[in-house]
Amino acid sequence: MFHILNKGSSKSCIYTRPCLKRFYHQHYEHTGKLSRTFFSPTHIKYNRLSTLDTSTSTANAAPDPQVLTFLSKRMQAAPLYPKPSAFLELGKPRLTVLVVLSTMSSYALAPYPGLSFNTLAWLTMGTALCSISANAFNQSMEPMLDCQMARTRSRPIPRGAIRPEYAWLFATLTGIAGTSMSFLVNPTVGWLGLGNIVLYMGIYTPLKRISIVNTWVGSLVGAIPPLMGWAACSGGDLLSHPGGLITAAMLFAWQFPHFNAFSTMVKDDYKKCGYQMMAWKNPALNARVSLRYALAFLPLSYAYISTGLVGPWYAVPATGTNMFLIARAWKFYRNRNYQNARSLFFASLLHLPLLFTLTLACHMIKVWNDSDSKNPVLGSEEDTLKY
Repeated sequence: MFHILNKGSSKSCIYTRPCLKRFYHQHYEHTGKLSRTFFSPTHIKYNRLSTLDTSTSTANAAPDPQVLTFLSKRMQAAPLYPKPSAFLELGKPRLTVLVVLSTMSSYALAPYPGLSFNTLAWLTMGTALCSISANAFNQSMEPMLDCQMARTRSRPIPRGAIRPEYAWLFATLTGIAGTSMSFLVNPTVGWLGLGNIVLYMGIYTPLKRISIVNTWVGSLVGAIPPLMGWAACSGGDLLSHPGGLITAAMLFAWQFPHFNAFSTMVKDDYKKCGYQMMAWKNPALNARVSLRYALAFLPLSYAYISTGLVGPWYAVPATGTNMFLIARAWKFYRNRNYQNARSLFFASLLHLPLLFTLTLACHMIKVWNDSDSKNPVLGSEEDTLKY
């Protein structure tokens, strides 16, 4: 991107304007052959700008003007016709898949008759598009901040793969489409989908630079998709059975050990961008909150038994799965280093799918057992009358 190799020569020439050359030479040193892509520098050593050094900067420190100028030029040079893959990246497909799976799990867990393929199809597409819209809005609002973190500087807007106005348009269109499909399920699902987009874009995203409360707001965003799945199956009724609220509470609680561990791993980036996160503002609170919500999984799991969604045998695998997460959270609470944060983060990625799989399996076993007890095999007397 920044250089081309002359044929027959090992020398590289910088294919940029003078101001970009100056920025490049001031902040990079060559350690070998140059990589073709600036945002995945395999053979280039990146030197942090002094104004963005986490040891000297404050949360509200302004980024280097050269960085802003440089990235403004990259965004202006974005192609007129971006690749479809750039739009796909705006929607964070892996995160969207997890959101859809949590919605479908809640739909399958709801003890209501008359499961409809059409309802499930509209629910799946509506939830996916609402998630894509919220993620695209988030990236459209923060390109200058994304470019300052190693984790996010390769996103489509900072790297110049798509123009910001296209990202805004894409987010708006997917939001309209996703909300419309959600309303086709029922009004409750539609309002939840629309509210989730507004909550993520209008409250959570700007709140990240204002208060650590943003983590709780972001957890609410993650708790809404299970409510959408439950409302789709129940016809919009969220209060007649507590199972939907329990599932949403689980997703809410899971966000804290998951995100608090992750934010500890990248706390320097968050600090230099001014994101108000517990990981660097109050590390002790960050670890306490992680452990507190990891422990909350025990009563929440047992609540499934009290509601009749699963049988009492569910307590054994659920307790083992939850203790797996709690052990990592306790270790992180005792020692808040990078290794323990990383261990908790990956444990959370394994914990939630495993717990939901166990819950659905135990729920199906209970449904089959109840069905067999209500509809026993025809006895000989009935067979005689029938034939």
